[in-house]
Amino acid sequence: MTSPRVSFVVVTHARPRWLSGALESIRPQSIADREIVVVVNGLDPETQQLLRALGSEVRVTVLDRNCGVSGGRNAGIALARGEILLFLDDDAELRDRETAERVLTHFERDVDLGIVGFLVIDATTGAAERRVVPFRDKRLPHGVTEASYFPGGACAIRRRVFDSIGLYDASLFYAGEELDLSLRALDAGFRILFDPSVTVMHHGAEGVGASTAPYFYARNRPWVALRHLPLPCCVTHTLGWWAWSLARGVRAGAVASALCGIRDCVAGMPRIWRERRPVSRHTRRFLARNGGRLWY
Repeated sequence: MTSPRVSFVVVTHARPRWLSGALESIRPQSIADREIVVVVNGLDPETQQLLRALGSEVRVTVLDRNCGVSGGRNAGIALARGEILLFLDDDAELRDRETAERVLTHFERDVDLGIVGFLVIDATTGAAERRVVPFRDKRLPHGVTEASYFPGGACAIRRRVFDSIGLYDASLFYAGEELDLSLRALDAGFRILFDPSVTVMHHGAEGVGASTAPYFYARNRPWVALRHLPLPCCVTHTLGWWAWSLARGVRAGAVASALCGIRDCVAGMPRIWRERRPVSRHTRRFLARNGGRLWY
């Protein structure tokens, strides 16, 4: 069987109403040579019923437990057959039926291009979600710009990236998995582009809640830094993200969640130290001049 040019990959967990909107935005895409892959992250009868109604139009894998964002995406990568994998969150929608065609032109022009990130628009306000703009100053560039990381739920990735550097780190579960992959990809010689003309509408459906997020940020961001960055940067990442997680925990009434994240972060540091592979000086210089996540 001939592989499609593009695989659309959607990971979902107990959000069938939002998933339906995501799939409806994919189906009109102008590219004919494509497939749709859905990963159901844990047993979910209502979502499975929705997908059965779509028949062979969608390739589905159902995981027996929730493996998180990173584990779910890895399952989607394993099932997908395309050379370009276009990832979309289940509570997001593509705004342009030409999205896949436009993204493909970037990859066709540059054999070293590994990842293209899209602009995420808040469906409620109509404004860009600055938190996922991949530059320190959070300013939107006027055109296609080289970047140091990407928004994981609105991006396209060349399969050769995964073949070369491996999959997402499933142990992260949620938060930091895109940064980890970005650092590995850059260090392997792949380029990352951010194209603000390719837009995704994000509904921000309830998922990992305000009470849970402080745990993952307190645990994961220091781990990613310790694995890839110079030791002084590891210190600033650790102190900064622990402080941020505690502050967010206070606002959400979830200080215990942040403290548990700090505890588990420290407990996991010996394993991360054994996996430590700092990025090259060339990559560090690129991060410094291009608004990358170097010091925080």
